[in-house]
Amino acid sequence: MTSDPGEKAAEFFAEDFPALQDFLGAYFHEDFMDEYGSPEAATKQFCEDAAPEEVKQTLQEWRALYATLKGQPITEWQAALRKLGGAWQVTSVAEIVRVGELLAKRAKL
Repeated sequence: MTSDPGEKAAEFFAEDFPALQDFLGAYFHEDFMDEYGSPEAATKQFCEDAAPEEVKQTLQEWRALYATLKGQPITEWQAALRKLGGAWQVTSVAEIVRVGELLAKRAKL
């Protein structure tokens, strides 16, 4: 029996991403689109609300998650975001990259 190499690449432990759990749970909850209107707006609000160190830690974990899931189908991203406490049904890698860019922009301040 062969294993799915994509499945192994996407394995991670949610407890290794506490800042992402806080970020996704607070800003990407099931009503986030009603509250913020877009993933970008939710991310910008987080960046305004959070301390600089929180933004930096979230960015580091976002980059680690990206490295873990790079090349995986969008369904793997959706499952990972749910595992971390978010309800965002991401539809493209471009959305994921954009959130990372917004975090990086704020982390440099």
